[in-house]
Amino acid sequence: MGDLLRSACILSAVFCVAFTPATVVAQAYDASFPGGFAVPAGVSREIVLRLNAEINKALKSRSVIERFEATGVVVGGGTPEQFAELIRSETAKWAKVIKAAGIKAE
Repeated sequence: MGDLLRSACILSAVFCVAFTPATVVAQAYDASFPGGFAVPAGVSREIVLRLNAEINKALKSRSVIERFEATGVVVGGGTPEQFAELIRSETAKWAKVIKAAGIKAE
């Protein structure tokens, strides 16, 4: 992670070697921040699938994987449906946390 930051612990279901020797405190509970690509509503399914195929292809490239892993990002990939489900499940998970903690928008 370089000279600027040092990882103290990991809260992720996926271990990343870039964070060694950080302590894994909650591998059973995922508090990581997944990323992805989104397009405006109304973009044709054909275009979405083409973008998805090209992005997944790029994510399998050794150079892309190495660049992401060097910053602590675990490279994934998947289908548009899997990403939509991830967004739904993450929204539900964090909504419960926010409600339980009584967090209010400012």
